[in-house]
Amino acid sequence: MKRLILLAVAIFSTLTLSAQYRPIVKHIVDGEADKAAEKYDKLDYKDQSKAPASYALTKALWLNMKENAKCDHIAAYKTFIEAYVAISASPDTPKILKGTELTVDSIKLMLENDSAQQLFYIDTESFYDDYIVFAESTAHNQLDEIKRRYELCGYRNVVEKNTISGYDAFLEKFPTTPHRDDVVARRTDLYFADAMANTSESKCEEFIALYPTYARLDEVKAHLANLRYKRVMESKNYADLEWFTATHPDYSEIDSVWQALADIDYPKLGEDIEAMRRFTARYPKATQTPGVAKIVRVADICATADLKGIFAYIEEEGYDRNYYRFAQAIARTHNITILTKDTREVSLVKFLDDNLKIGFLDKEGNIAIAPTFESSYSSNYNPLNFTNEELLPTEFKKGRDLAVAQLNGKWGIIALDGNFAVKPTYMMTGFRDNDAVALKRVDESEGVVEYTMDAFDSTGKLIEQNRTEWQEYCDVEEESWPVDDWFDEGISVVSTDNYEYRVYNNQGKLIAHTYRFSKATDDYLFFFWKDYWEKMYFINRKGETFTATFQELGINQVVGNIITALTNDSSQINLVDLDKREFILRELYYVGSINDGRLCVSNKEYKYGYLNEKLEKVIDYKYTYASDFERGVAAVGDDTGYYLIDVDGNKISRTYDNLKPLYYAPGLYIATQGGLNGIIDLNDEVVAPLTHPKAQGIYSIYPTLNNGIVTWDEGITSRLYDME
Repeated sequence: MKRLILLAVAIFSTLTLSAQYRPIVKHIVDGEADKAAEKYDKLDYKDQSKAPASYALTKALWLNMKENAKCDHIAAYKTFIEAYVAISASPDTPKILKGTELTVDSIKLMLENDSAQQLFYIDTESFYDDYIVFAESTAHNQLDEIKRRYELCGYRNVVEKNTISGYDAFLEKFPTTPHRDDVVARRTDLYFADAMANTSESKCEEFIALYPTYARLDEVKAHLANLRYKRVMESKNYADLEWFTATHPDYSEIDSVWQALADIDYPKLGEDIEAMRRFTARYPKATQTPGVAKIVRVADICATADLKGIFAYIEEEGYDRNYYRFAQAIARTHNITILTKDTREVSLVKFLDDNLKIGFLDKEGNIAIAPTFESSYSSNYNPLNFTNEELLPTEFKKGRDLAVAQLNGKWGIIALDGNFAVKPTYMMTGFRDNDAVALKRVDESEGVVEYTMDAFDSTGKLIEQNRTEWQEYCDVEEESWPVDDWFDEGISVVSTDNYEYRVYNNQGKLIAHTYRFSKATDDYLFFFWKDYWEKMYFINRKGETFTATFQELGINQVVGNIITALTNDSSQINLVDLDKREFILRELYYVGSINDGRLCVSNKEYKYGYLNEKLEKVIDYKYTYASDFERGVAAVGDDTGYYLIDVDGNKISRTYDNLKPLYYAPGLYIATQGGLNGIIDLNDEVVAPLTHPKAQGIYSIYPTLNNGIVTWDEGITSRLYDME
């Protein structure tokens, strides 16, 4: 009996549970939402565990019916799927669905369609993320479309965020997406932008490794090269610089990298010619290369004493410091002394042979005129004073096929073939322009020497004979100053038979009245007013005049319109700016000439220093003696001794007891050491041995240099470059 009671209770309970859900389902099927809601709210939730499948089925249908929250369609599907197996197997399910056309499969299909439509309507990635789990677990009837829309939603979102990490996550989630190429391209563009905006070389290197075919890869490579260039140029590390030249040989600024390497190697060269040769080959564009190549070239020329090479070098580089190195090499190898200084100015080169005879070479180094002429006439001084040719008054100057030559103590004029165009019968010969002139001594009466002069044209033809000259050395009177052509328009010059000049301005006012004008600078003349010698006047090209407060003595152009002058009350030299009409530097003891951009001066304490062309001090007043610069070299003396310096004041020679320039021989210096005297050149190389014994020192001697022969006092002579 008891068992029957328990069974009846169980059946009743079951029937009771089925009866709870079936009316709700019936109202849902009939579309009676209010009635369904009323009964649904009265469900005993405590009994859910007794019939979970029935409850889940009813809840799913109820959620799917609700209109106030569309997302409940998705919740309904989730609820149904979570209990799908239980619902399908529950014996209550047929009872609940009894009287309806619903089946478990039709409910599933309905919930799938309704939830899918709602999912498509919401279209957010978070809903897809959650929903797709259930859709895949039950073979959702629209699974392919859901996945398509899921991927499309993810694609839109990741494109909108546009981050590398987002693209990476998307590709991991959707490895077969049809948007893969686009996503990869977008991600690559982000990598590109990041690499280009970054100062990290590793970022660029990573990009190049990952995307070797990227369309704008060259831009990344260029950016990487720029970053590397900046790094190696800042570090100046030799190994890094070399690595850069090997890695980026075509870099736009590669020359500056090579220059940085050259800057490191250059100080190591020393005097190693082979190292210099390697340097020029390795660094053809370095700023030091022309200078180094020049040293190598000079060394090679000196090693072979190649005459043609020497003449070609001078033709290109001029008469520079290397001339003396060449001269020594020639003397050592060919046993001749080149007498022509600047070979660019001549058609044949004058030389002295071992027998102290003069001959001429062509520019190929071949003997053009055999050495048969005598050498007692200085090529640095022309006693006739017929010309202003200070360097080459006696040689075959270009355009003039004649040269001075001496034979048997008499002078004549020779042609290019070595034959005399003017026979050697004169005491002196020389040139005025291209015409040859020859001098004969006639008589000496009461201390006055008279001469006659013959003149020849450029071919040696006699054009004037026995012209009488009363002046010793036959000085030719200079032409009058061409003052008429010097002034600007509006200035008139009137000259009289009394050799007077009167200068009037454009108003007719007399502004200058003098016997002569003297040149102060290219823009100023100075003069004394006629019959009034106490004051000096200056006049410019515009006819503007002013009175000076200094003496004529000492006037010399320094640079531009700046001159030297002595004040009336002092023997000290001052610098005057004629444009400003004022003193700019006072109380100097000595002012030399500007050479190589340097002006030698001494202050009132008798200390020597150097100014530049702007008259700014560039080498301090610290020397007790200083010479003008000559080809970049000057001789100076201080408490330590005498030595040579360059234009920056650097010592470039040994120290001597005394050192002075040799007159008429630029680049040569008389050197005294231990009471013995000789001659050095501006390279501090001995060209006449320091063996001349004169214990009194340099002030008691002054050797002369004529055609390569050094003549000391007491008639002692030695040949230049003869070191034996």
